[in-house]
Amino acid sequence: MAAFLDVATFATWAKRPEWSSDPVATALLDVVADWIIRERKPDLAADDQAAQIVSFEVARDALMYGDLGPFKQAEKRTAHSSRSYTLDRGVVEKFITDRHRRMLGISLRAAPRGRFPKCDY
Repeated sequence: MAAFLDVATFATWAKRPEWSSDPVATALLDVVADWIIRERKPDLAADDQAAQIVSFEVARDALMYGDLGPFKQAEKRTAHSSRSYTLDRGVVEKFITDRHRRMLGISLRAAPRGRFPKCDY
């Protein structure tokens, strides 16, 4: 499954060219696209503009949150300068706002529905 936004366009929109080579940016764009497609809106087109904007904003906010923002596990060794991160898909949801859900056409609050005609119980 391809992300709605490629990492080069993402870095251009964010005006941060260093993010184009960041593997975390690529992984975040994939996780956001996976959240949108698999869990919420499976019928979206690959070039949906609302999905592109949501992907950009969520990935940007997660990257700007800091080193430990969207990660479930992080390891950083200073002696040999190696880093190891594991993305947490659940943490990405905290960057998705009600505005993003409205842009994608996702219901904000699911309400129970029923029709109970009078004297039909």
